[in-house]
Amino acid sequence: MTSPRHSEDWQDLIAGYVLDDLSPAETAQMQGLLSQPEIQAEVEALQELVDLLDYTPPEQTLPAHLRAQVLTAAQTLGQEKTQAQPQSQWKRRWWVLGGILVALLATLAFDNLRLRQALEQNQHLVSLLRQPNIQLYTFAGTDVEPEAAASLIIHSDRAQATLVTHRLPQLPAGEVYRLWAILETASDPLYCGQFNRDTAEWNLPTAACSQVPSQLLITAEDADAPPVPAGTLVLQSS
Repeated sequence: MTSPRHSEDWQDLIAGYVLDDLSPAETAQMQGLLSQPEIQAEVEALQELVDLLDYTPPEQTLPAHLRAQVLTAAQTLGQEKTQAQPQSQWKRRWWVLGGILVALLATLAFDNLRLRQALEQNQHLVSLLRQPNIQLYTFAGTDVEPEAAASLIIHSDRAQATLVTHRLPQLPAGEVYRLWAILETASDPLYCGQFNRDTAEWNLPTAACSQVPSQLLITAEDADAPPVPAGTLVLQSS
């Protein structure tokens, strides 16, 4: 039920690719990685996570003063993180992703009522991305669902999980997807919640789910089954 984990360098390249922030050498390396289905799935899942808030209509124009405020907010986010402690390029790219989402939300605030409602619905997601105490994981599909992928945000302080799936099929009635954590301190997989397809958010059932795991798994289970993994493994963290 496990697979070799991608290195931090791979995650760095994936983040940079989504941000269009790669050097020529990195771009060439990433093009080679894109031939691997699991890498392609992770790229698509992360892109979908960013696109969640990309609701800005083409006919809307952001006023100059608001545009300046948006840019200032995004720059301040990066400066605050840099001053806190020296960080790697990998983390810088993830902060840029958070800044992009903040800018998108500021644009939504200027738009009509429908977009303002979307802002309220997604504000929590951006807040998570801006916090220093979040854990971000990507999932690749197993042989059962090779085209499926997902991105998971865990806010350890709030014991809260937010999951966005990609190309994950809808389960029949009476079945759910369940999240499991493999911890070095436990002999069995730890149940960390259940969800349906697409985007889901829930409170983690135990504080142990906020610990950094050796691996995370997602299985398809009977909704009434006890919290023990017995179903089909469909996604696993990279």
